[in-house]
Amino acid sequence: MMTYRINVGLAVMAVVLCATIGCSYATQCYLCSWSQKEEALGVNHTAKCRDEFFRPDKISATHCDYGCELHIFKDLNGIIESVRRTCGKEPKSRMDISSGCSATRMRQGTTKICRCQTDYCNSSRGTVIASLTLTFVGVLIAAMFFLWRC
Repeated sequence: MMTYRINVGLAVMAVVLCATIGCSYATQCYLCSWSQKEEALGVNHTAKCRDEFFRPDKISATHCDYGCELHIFKDLNGIIESVRRTCGKEPKSRMDISSGCSATRMRQGTTKICRCQTDYCNSSRGTVIASLTLTFVGVLIAAMFFLWRC
């Protein structure tokens, strides 16, 4: 019984440690932008910034002190006109440090801004889902290993 408690305790500590390590340092964020207008003019070379063509190995990244942001502007017909992946802005208060998305409707369309606090979280949805799946599988394997040893 004592061995079981120690192993469960170690598993919990391992999960907590894995979850908090990323918070100790600046967040890694992708930096790129894409605009439908620039692409039409032939001056935009960052089509890989769009979700459909997102290639993490082709996009630059940097350390960001205040998390990451993803800005998506859609016209009134719901067509994406621009995408920007960047560092988050300095929060005005501790209450402003949060993850999530908000949308603002304007005359020309809708701007959606998503803020997040983990490494590379401003990637495309497919990349985020894959990384979350890998993280979940890793935690599950670690928990099974510790519980199996009981």
